[in-house]
Amino acid sequence: MKRDIKLIGLDLDGTVLTDDKRITERTRIVLETAAEKGVTVMTATGRPLNAISPEFLSLKGVRYLMASNGAVIYDREQKKIIHRVCLSFEQAREIFRRAEAFDAWKEICIDGVSYTSRESFEKLEEYIPEGPTRKYLLESRVPVDNLPAMISDNRELLEKVCLFFPTTQARDIAKEAFADMPEDRPGAFNQALMELGELICLPNGAAKCGECPLAGICFAEREGLVKELPFRSKAKERAVEDRTILILASENRVFIRTRENKGLLAGLCELPSVKGRLSASDARRAAADMGLCPAEIEALPEAKHVFSHIEWRMTGFLIWVDEPGPEWDNKEGLIPAGIEELKNEYPIPSAFRFYMEIIESVLKKADNKE
Repeated sequence: MKRDIKLIGLDLDGTVLTDDKRITERTRIVLETAAEKGVTVMTATGRPLNAISPEFLSLKGVRYLMASNGAVIYDREQKKIIHRVCLSFEQAREIFRRAEAFDAWKEICIDGVSYTSRESFEKLEEYIPEGPTRKYLLESRVPVDNLPAMISDNRELLEKVCLFFPTTQARDIAKEAFADMPEDRPGAFNQALMELGELICLPNGAAKCGECPLAGICFAEREGLVKELPFRSKAKERAVEDRTILILASENRVFIRTRENKGLLAGLCELPSVKGRLSASDARRAAADMGLCPAEIEALPEAKHVFSHIEWRMTGFLIWVDEPGPEWDNKEGLIPAGIEELKNEYPIPSAFRFYMEIIESVLKKADNKE
């Protein structure tokens, strides 16, 4: 019996994407042909929105993106999330409490972006071997100093929790421990394991295996790996890049733009910026080069954001511009957005958090004047 195909939902890693995270030409042709015939082609991936493959985004006819294991569906035409089902704050907190006892990369996806602790981020090589997957994580994950605070501050937008373990054995042990962990006392269970690590395992000294009550079920003891585990490799030196952030304001809106579908923060909205440290006159000229007519300009404080492999050292300018006319040549693809649009339709990565706080204050003052 002939069936009309209405929708094709596709996993990315290990399915549509090859081992080096590419789409073959044959797959591209098949999917684009299906889209031309009216079939809805969309992702059904565990990746967060900010990490959808640029290869997939480049396919013609892809409108919808299901991300974070179904937590969100994003409409590329409307440029907004049309469906969202999140974890509760209590669920996310409980998962992290249970995971405290294990050596694992811990991350949480919040509003389309995956965050991890800076400590985990700087030792990614311990969990993921060199290759395309590690490169993908380095380019898409955002390190933060206080992950529990991030969770607490974004209770309505917690999409997914993910753990990466250094070995499959460590993952399987954690699975068993999660199953055995008492639901009513996970904190006590974790504390007991941490005390074993501090008093018996002694990562910086000789382990006291003869005194360990869990020696009989210890993987490291059984496999003769006590001296080798845990493995710690030296973190690579991080590159430093100067950037000048341009807050281009007009009345009660600012202009943002979308980053390229590759590299760092691929496909996400951002504040316009220029590599290097610009002077006020150079910043004014940069705004003019975008087809805008700059008026007042104000220098802003410096800020810093650290990714795993690169550090942005930022300076900024608040530039008030005249409202563009109908003949404006918007060659930069700038998007005017007010406070509510920035919150609900055009989420800006946390790398720009410092300047986003300034924008919120500026726009609120502009609204009050009206």
